[in-house]
Amino acid sequence: DAPVPSGTLPTVTPSTTPTRTQTPSPSTSTTDEDDCLSGRWVLDTADYEAQSISWLRSTGIPLDELEMTGAQRLDFGADSFYLSSDLTTTASVMGVTVGWTDASAGDGDLVREDAGFHVDDFAWQVRPEVPPDRAPAPPARDWSEPIGVRCSEKLLELSGGGSPLVGRFVRP
Repeated sequence: DAPVPSGTLPTVTPSTTPTRTQTPSPSTSTTDEDDCLSGRWVLDTADYEAQSISWLRSTGIPLDELEMTGAQRLDFGADSFYLSSDLTTTASVMGVTVGWTDASAGDGDLVREDAGFHVDDFAWQVRPEVPPDRAPAPPARDWSEPIGVRCSEKLLELSGGGSPLVGRFVRP
């Protein structure tokens, strides 16, 4: 892989991953955003994995490989938001392999905005069978900060929080 200038996210094939300067800005969709956003969405983990690999390498991290398995689900109601994550990521850097799993869920009050949405009163949960000393840290995201939305009937793109990655979700 050719080096990538600092501060940019290269295009990842097979999808067209925006660079930081092209990150989807909050926008309306070709359909009514409320109707478009509502319902269940699942993360395109292959796309998110490819974006993660490209971004990590672009920062100079000598990443040998990265694999992401599992699923993440979002459910949007008229005024509710639910997130369920069961993702395992395994990465190898300079021959050292590490892995971590995010097995958690959370919900809150969905607040729709012209430019996307934010979530009030987000409550994070861990599966009951996970011992407290093995529980993952709560998501670092401030859910009260706006999340940009680009939405069509079959594709939901979420951006925000300063992340160089774009969460692409599809209907199950």
